[in-house]
Amino acid sequence: MSDQQVSPGIGLDVGTMSIGILGGTGEQGRGLARRFALAGNPVIIGSRSAERAASVAQALGGELGVRGMANQDAAESADVVIVAVPWEGHGALLASIDAVSRCAATMPWKGRHPIVALVTTT
Repeated sequence: MSDQQVSPGIGLDVGTMSIGILGGTGEQGRGLARRFALAGNPVIIGSRSAERAASVAQALGGELGVRGMANQDAAESADVVIVAVPWEGHGALLASIDAVSRCAATMPWKGRHPIVALVTTT
């Protein structure tokens, strides 16, 4: 992603934006984290348990710089946050973090985990 351009209105190169993945210890979250890390983005895995997030981050790509922390800390630390939890868990998860400024995109899929990208405050 080294040839990425600065996104209009954001002022950041999307190829260098840090990506937080809340629910990153689940199957979908792990897959997204690994792919973003391999593409060169700094990745932060979020979980209800900071210890579990750190363990999964190390297993996925410690050599790639994948980090793990509690959901709130991941949301505060990342430029963009992806919520990768079952739809039924979104309300509780989003209520438990207070760093989110707005929802940028939501793609619920019937029978699957939806993806919600959130832009955090800086």
